[in-house]
Amino acid sequence: MLASIRRKLGQLKANTSGNATLLVALGLPALVGGSGLAVDTAQWYM
Repeated sequence: MLASIRRKLGQLKANTSGNATLLVALGLPALVGGSGLAVDTAQWYM
């Protein structure tokens, strides 16, 4: 059973098909938050 888990983890590590989707999903909250902060700062300045 442990060998099958190791084999499955190795297959997941070798699979790179979803890398771009993962990076976008992790970066999107920072982008939206930065945009919101920029809009709020511009409103405070005005």
